[in-house]
Formats: sequence, structure tokens, C-alpha cells
Amino acid sequence: MPALFVSSILTLIVFIVISAIISSVFNKDKKPLTEKYHTFWPRFWSPFIDGMILYPITIIVSIIYLNVELTVIVYLLLSLIDHTAVYIYTIYYHGKYGHTIGKKVCNLKVVDNQTEAPISYMQALKREIVPIILLVIALFSLSLNFESYFALIDPTKMNELQTGPMMVWTMVVGGVFLFWFLAEVLTMLTNDKRRALHDMIAGTVVVRTNLIGETEEPKLETV
Repeated sequence: MPALFVSSILTLIVFIVISAIISSVFNKDKKPLTEKYHTFWPRFWSPFIDGMILYPITIIVSIIYLNVELTVIVYLLLSLIDHTAVYIYTIYYHGKYGHTIGKKVCNLKVVDNQTEAPISYMQALKREIVPIILLVIALFSLSLNFESYFALIDPTKMNELQTGPMMVWTMVVGGVFLFWFLAEVLTMLTNDKRRALHDMIAGTVVVRTNLIGETEEPKLETV
């Protein structure tokens, strides 16, 4: 427990420091209208802030993992809390405000691709639907191999995961997640609006909110 607690606190401190630096940089960041859709780097950094906000949930779940007797029901409940928190958070904030806290700090907003109006909760859900489906499949497969799952949380039982169908299935699911991530990055970098696959599925686009251009009122010079 002490080692886990210290490690968790140190990780949280790292998150806080990185988030503070990101906030400081983007707070002063202004871009011309021509860079409205140039959102790759802000989108790269914004998850660090969202991760800091959600990390306490991971700490709590990890502590429970190591201090209670796991049954299939308890395991599924904790796994659902730990793995779905990010999607609940993201869908709610995108549907309600058009951005997560991380995106807001990084001067980003998710809007409808055609009208650039605020998106709906359904569009917010569609943006996350593929990883949610993959997560459900992964959790279901692990629940069918509950004993082997202990190898993922107990280093003394790692040998159980080295051979057999559980190892193969873990590699397949991990490979699909990796393929999806790479496909997202590739599509984002190969179109003018920097739309990733989830944007195309949901009919959304991410834009900068820190633009300087024709819409900005001119500043009066003082004598």
C-alpha cells in the first residue's frame, strides 16, 4: 500500500506540473483565422489535463483492487468504473459545452462539421462509440477468463498470462486498439480540417477558439 500510494501521488504531481505548463502556454496563445483547423498539437496536449482530473478515480480503484477479495461481479464493477469514467466525462462535457476541461484550456471546441453549431449528446456519443465497443468486448472477454485476469494485477501470477488463448486474445484486443489509434492520427493529418475518424463518424470538427482576425474588434491606441 505505501508503495502504491507514493507512486500514485508522484504520478498525480507529474500530471499537475504538466497541466500547469500547458495551461500557461495556451493561456497566452493566439492564432490567425487561417489556423482555425490546425488543432493537432492542442488536441495532443489536452488529454494530459483531462487525465489529471480523472486520475484520482484510477487511484481509488487500484487501492480497492489490492485490498478486497475480487469476485467476478466486483471485478466487472471496478473495471467499468475505471475504464468508462473517461467516456462518461468526455461525452457529457462535449454534449453540454462542446469541450472537455482539457480542450477548453487548450482553446479548442468541438462543433458540427456542416454548420459549426454546438454538437448534440448523440454526436458526442458517436465520437466515442468505436473505443466503447472495443472496451465492452475486452471486458467481456476478461470476465470469461477471470482467473487469468489476476495476472494483470498480481505480478506473482504473470506466468498464467504467458501462454494460451488469454494471451492471444489480449494481443488481438490490444492490436485493434493500436490500429484504431493509428488510423485516427493518420486521418487527422491527411485532411484540411484535421478531422479524425471519430469526427467523420459523428459529423463533427474541432476548431480553435483563440483566433485573431476580422471578427476581433480593433484595439484603440492611446496617446
